[in-house]
Amino acid sequence: MYTNQIFKTLTVLTLIITTGCATAQLDTTKPIEFGGISHFKQNGESLNRHDLRSKLKTIPAAKDVATESEQNELMSLIFGIPGGFAFGWELGTAAGGGDANWAIGGVGAALWLTGIIFGVMSNNHLEDAVNLYNGTFLKPKNSSSMKLEPFFACHADAGVAGLTLKF
Repeated sequence: MYTNQIFKTLTVLTLIITTGCATAQLDTTKPIEFGGISHFKQNGESLNRHDLRSKLKTIPAAKDVATESEQNELMSLIFGIPGGFAFGWELGTAAGGGDANWAIGGVGAALWLTGIIFGVMSNNHLEDAVNLYNGTFLKPKNSSSMKLEPFFACHADAGVAGLTLKF
């Protein structure tokens, strides 16, 4: 009897929690905030890279840049993981007193650095896509892409302030 009540209580709690988590969606009418290096937030909730890219692909201007960020991240993984492994293996061999093949270590280091460069490019493209996404919230409602109407916007962030002029 007591076990049955615990089971029912846990079942109800599980249903409430999963229903609440399944229906919780981020607001698409709010801009995305930068929370540090490759850390993005919307309405105070953290966004992982997959959710962020899917959200960015809803805006046509940001879609191409978000796709390019995704491609650069893939290239970063393709070059960085094997390069880091080859370099690390040879470095570990040398540190352990073995005879390291530094030709393989050098190629691994070059691949690893290439992966880092692609990773930085991926982060830069992702930040550019976020800026394009956020730019849709700063445009006036009646603006047309064919008209050259100046639009001023003030931006303020932690320790940074700026003025933007858009046409």
